[in-house]
Amino acid sequence: MALPLSSARVSMDPGKLLRIMGPASVVVDSGRVRVLGAEYGPGSRIVIHRLRSYVIKAVERSVLSITMGSGASIEEPAPGEEVVDEWERVANEIVSSGRFVAMVTGPVDSGKTSLSTMIANLALSRGLRTAVVDLDVGQGDLAPPTFIAMKVLDKPVTWLRLLKGDSYRFVGHITPVHNPYYTRFILGARELVEEARSRGCQAIVVNTCGWVTGLSAVEMLIEIAYVVGATHVVALDDALYERLATALGRRMHVVRAPRPRIVRERNRVDRRMLRRHQYMRFFQDAKRVCLELRKLMVVGSCCLSGRRVPLEALPEDLRLALSRYAASVYEHDDVVILWSRREVPHDVASRVRNAMGRELYVANPSTAKGLLCAVLDPSLRVAAPALIDSVDLEKGEICLVTEYGGEIAGLIIGRVRISEEWDEISRVPRCPI
Repeated sequence: MALPLSSARVSMDPGKLLRIMGPASVVVDSGRVRVLGAEYGPGSRIVIHRLRSYVIKAVERSVLSITMGSGASIEEPAPGEEVVDEWERVANEIVSSGRFVAMVTGPVDSGKTSLSTMIANLALSRGLRTAVVDLDVGQGDLAPPTFIAMKVLDKPVTWLRLLKGDSYRFVGHITPVHNPYYTRFILGARELVEEARSRGCQAIVVNTCGWVTGLSAVEMLIEIAYVVGATHVVALDDALYERLATALGRRMHVVRAPRPRIVRERNRVDRRMLRRHQYMRFFQDAKRVCLELRKLMVVGSCCLSGRRVPLEALPEDLRLALSRYAASVYEHDDVVILWSRREVPHDVASRVRNAMGRELYVANPSTAKGLLCAVLDPSLRVAAPALIDSVDLEKGEICLVTEYGGEIAGLIIGRVRISEEWDEISRVPRCPI
């Protein structure tokens, strides 16, 4: 029964459940309660974001003081409506193995992150060194979109978005469907799990994205389970469970877990807001740093991997046509890139395309500004997320915005641009630089 209050003081008997939709703040006045596998005693505070909902389970007789914001609600779930007991059974079964890699799969808004958090918290409570690997490249918690990340936990947590990753891998797009993103995604998943192992983690929870429909999606999940060496695969969907159990069941424990009947669903606006929040978290306090391109290894630049063609080497009519627009021309066997000072008219671009007999891309400093990229450390490992602030190919200089303060030896350039207000403004085609 819903309680339409802005604040409430609620008593709970042992085993009782309470579902709270955020935004809300819960203080445990007395007793002990459990949320997503983590226990909270007297004086503890649990904050619930407006896009989150938690089921609180009383471990012993408890009293809670709850303050709610606009849109929040408190209700006692109807019998059989919540799945926390089934989830705890699944989590206990996995954690009792003592050393595991558990991969959690399911559709969008099925509870993957919540169940992943429960498994990780329970592992921590058993004294296991625990890591979470976040593979949701579009709506991840530990990294900005286009990145995947790993975090070694030192204490229980209710929302992974309150943390930042210890280690990152760069995919470059918010979907891993096509190469090179798919290759980076699979390799990055394996490397992050291996790094967690190298840091002594006995319990590793791999939280996947919500893409589960169709042959390609199922193949990707099977590939992830294989490359990370999953011991357990949890499916929050009956049809997905059947497919994964058929493919993986002989060598991995494939487990079916129920989906909550009532969830706080996120619409397109909510998801865009969450991505914007992630960009702000990782870049609003970052520093600007300028680097010499000749000293960097750069992945993802068509210009820098091509042969520069001096304008003087072009036929006179082509040179004259480009003189007002192109700062430089770069070529590959099948592609020509114009690095322009300003927008190149369609008729001029067509003349260049026809004269050189190859596909043509036009890029300029404005197409580069705001591009998400990854900075590489001297070992050429992904060190941190970054944004391109400016590029001057004539001067051979690139300026970035990043929290990373160490030596930068290279860059991987992605295909997603964001504005100064942290909104995604485009997913650029090939050759933004």
